[in-house]
Amino acid sequence: MAQRQRRDAPGSYHHVMNRGIARRSVFETRADARYFLSRLAREVRSGRIELLAYALMTNHFHLLVRSPRGELGRAIGRVENAYVRWFNRLRRRDGPLFRGRFRSRPLGDREHLFVLLRYIDHNPVEARACARPELYAWGSARHYARPSGPRWLARAEVELDVARAAWRDAYRPEDYARLLGVPPTAEQRSLVEVRLETRGDREDELAQLRAAAPDGVARWLAARARAADGRAVLVPMVSPRTLQASVAEARVGDPAWQVVLHGRGRAGWPILAAGLLRIACAQTLREVARRVGVSERTASRAIEDHRRLCRAEQGEYAARAGGVLRLALDREHPRADESPQAGAGESMAPSSSSA
Repeated sequence: MAQRQRRDAPGSYHHVMNRGIARRSVFETRADARYFLSRLAREVRSGRIELLAYALMTNHFHLLVRSPRGELGRAIGRVENAYVRWFNRLRRRDGPLFRGRFRSRPLGDREHLFVLLRYIDHNPVEARACARPELYAWGSARHYARPSGPRWLARAEVELDVARAAWRDAYRPEDYARLLGVPPTAEQRSLVEVRLETRGDREDELAQLRAAAPDGVARWLAARARAADGRAVLVPMVSPRTLQASVAEARVGDPAWQVVLHGRGRAGWPILAAGLLRIACAQTLREVARRVGVSERTASRAIEDHRRLCRAEQGEYAARAGGVLRLALDREHPRADESPQAGAGESMAPSSSSA
């Protein structure tokens, strides 16, 4: 089967990750980590990539890179190939070290940057390798905690965004710790991991949804309803917990809201919740049934009713569904300037269960 073509437009930003085959260690010593970084630095000097953030864990790595010329595949491939040869030669082994092609997901928009930075920075914290990101020896957070860093780390854009979010004219390391020292929520972490591991590309679609007014979100729901073919949605737009909290908030104003289907009145909120859990959260039928508290058969009927009601694009139901999803998107993806404020040694980190 032909390999899927990687999306890599010139100037695009990417979250890059790969892990060891069978989850084996790929960075066993400090020399391993230093050599891997040296190969990244070489690709930076060549102009093929710009490195904005990184975290090297024992059995995997995360990178946030910019691809100035659309040569991401070539650059990361060169890094991995050179590293595997070096790693194998030192240990007198042969064969693959990584599980396969590296995973990459384009950064949907600039507002998602802080979520991704938090995710990368807190990988070693999640693995209990350090108490705070800036204490980890093999992550970029330690460099941002200082006024300057290595030339191969492209700090300018991150520093500019941090300064803007802090309402300052110049970058201050303490602002980075305040704005990005807060770990991502469980929902944000789950969304990053699902998008990274799932084939298919809907980052642009998410960016468009986040910028849309409620009526634009309603049109998106209508388009999804018309295109629905019974298969699971590939990538979630929001987490189930955030969606359900948004439904609960909207329900307070009109708890007895009903819709008319087949000439009969039906409770509207369970239908809306089931439909959005399926279409916007990529939940399976079993998961939808469990979260709504009904049987799978009832959940399936509610999802179909939601699709039927959404297809019209106009009307009260479409407006309410669009408004609820708009509310969930705002909760799930806060703007950089709305980020919450936060009140190690040289050894490699232990393996993390994070993606």
